[in-house]
Amino acid sequence: MANYECAKASYLFPAITPDEFCDTTVEETFEFKASSLPAVNDVIRFLKLPALGVVKNAKIISDKLDTGGTPAVLINVGFYDETAGAVGSELFSNSAVAQTGGVMEMNSPNAYRIAPTAHDRIIAAKIAMAPAGAAPGKLTLQVTYSNK
Repeated sequence: MANYECAKASYLFPAITPDEFCDTTVEETFEFKASSLPAVNDVIRFLKLPALGVVKNAKIISDKLDTGGTPAVLINVGFYDETAGAVGSELFSNSAVAQTGGVMEMNSPNAYRIAPTAHDRIIAAKIAMAPAGAAPGKLTLQVTYSNK
């Protein structure tokens, strides 16, 4: 398993701090450029959701990253557990958007009900199933979050 980071690398620091977070909605876009899609269980870290932050919406915008005759690539997006090196699927579970390219909004009703926490959390993607034929392209995550 390998770890990658998007070009913006804002997973290192939240876009805004909790002190600046009063009644603010933030929308950020993070792009990962791949010469070929990473392998199964590889992790792409996108952003750090600040403490007390609540995800309001998220979209995956993807080029066609699977050129196989029967596209197979699946992507999970959720919170990254740094200790275990694991990524959940709180925002997207087995998204097939990279198979043909396109845009997908959060596909889990529970994603809209994720409670805030007192600590920062990293949002990352995990390759759940490898592409049948990997292709170069972009995988973009757009996240809207606020403190309420």
